[in-house]
Amino acid sequence: MKKINKYLVICLIISIAAFLLTLVYDKYKGNNDGLIGNIIFKKAFLRLLIVQSAFIVLTSLSQVKNKIVSTIATNFFSGMIIIIFFELLSLMYLSLSNKIDYLPSHILIFNNPKFQPPVDYINKQHYEDGNNNLGRWRKPNSELKINRCSDNEIIQYKANNIGARDKQRDFNGKNRVIVLGDSFIEGILINEEKRLSDILENKTKIEFLNFGIIGANPVQYYTIYKELVHSKIEHNKVIIGIFTGNDFDTDSNIAKYRQIEHPNYRPFWKKNGSKVELAYTLKHPSQSIEASNLTNKSHFYLNTRDSLYRQLSIRDKIQVEIETNSNFYSIIKMLIENKNKEKMQNIFNRTYEMPIEYSPTLDFNFSLEKLLSINKDLKILILLIPAKEQILNYKKTKVNKIEPYLRNHIVKGRAEIIDLMPLFSQQQNIERYFIDCDGHWSDEGNKFVSERLLNNPIFQNFLK
Repeated sequence: MKKINKYLVICLIISIAAFLLTLVYDKYKGNNDGLIGNIIFKKAFLRLLIVQSAFIVLTSLSQVKNKIVSTIATNFFSGMIIIIFFELLSLMYLSLSNKIDYLPSHILIFNNPKFQPPVDYINKQHYEDGNNNLGRWRKPNSELKINRCSDNEIIQYKANNIGARDKQRDFNGKNRVIVLGDSFIEGILINEEKRLSDILENKTKIEFLNFGIIGANPVQYYTIYKELVHSKIEHNKVIIGIFTGNDFDTDSNIAKYRQIEHPNYRPFWKKNGSKVELAYTLKHPSQSIEASNLTNKSHFYLNTRDSLYRQLSIRDKIQVEIETNSNFYSIIKMLIENKNKEKMQNIFNRTYEMPIEYSPTLDFNFSLEKLLSINKDLKILILLIPAKEQILNYKKTKVNKIEPYLRNHIVKGRAEIIDLMPLFSQQQNIERYFIDCDGHWSDEGNKFVSERLLNNPIFQNFLK
């Protein structure tokens, strides 16, 4: 052990010398930004020095006369050697078996390009985290064009003067409908004239103002409505599109390492004693990787991640270190995910028949409650939007626990509900209503929903 200890001390001295040389190089030859390539060398060296120091302490303690201390130190030393051995084996396996997607991000010591927005996205930014109250929204009057994955058709996303994907609207107008929701309502991979709200407007000659946005959930439906619509835009009706695929999820329990890898600014409801208040995943939208002041300068993201890391408890810091750096942990996680993949998909497919306690969260329930009570003079319609996989499962089971739950426990007569599940499930070939490479409604899907709504007595009465 004495020889090992001697070599470890030499390695520690070499590491310290290397760190000092790197520091000098970065200051005088580099950009003085703490980066060599994409390696955050100060943090990398810090972790290396901690490990080396731990080995030196353990080898020293293993030589003391107290047998208990010596035995414990020797066992810890051996355990660390075993961990390093398994880490190297795991790294070799993930690399050689082409499972690079499961490699840890090392985001705390490596400015991983995978977790930075591409320069093209920065230059053509359309969506952004730029508002203290909203979370994700769009730059006013911005434009984005993409090719649809199914047929390469050019899809144009164009924001109006308040950032909604809609035509320019007057703030005043009689008998108008506000439409809230996520990507299905926004019309992802669909040009505006072929999406649901535009078809309804053309058919009824009633204005349908679209405030849907990709990635939103009911908390954001509420913040968007309160910030941009309520008391600012004249209207007398609101449609709330609820996607049963993920609108029951919440941003309050995002895995700590996920938020550090991809920090974004999202609202959620937080209990504060007897009160429920809006909180946000970051202190300010400027910290978000999707911020309106996006830059390709690396230190911007490093500062945000440092800030998030400092806020963690010691326990959470250890957990994040393991989750972002351990190859062995990544393999264990991969095996568990593969084992539970079918089970999790089955849970997703069976959302309509699962015990209702599984699905609604504080974010979901409280957001709907706030939307339903914000203006008692409004006519409100809740449109339940099922995923394709859920429709296929419903065809077999015919079990629907979501609609009764909403009607009896949240809505309580304050809004109408139209569940699209029975309408879709009556169709023989539902695949044509969805984009096969994506899962959102296709052109035909938007047309189908609009036709069914226009012929629905509940919807007809809602428009009166």
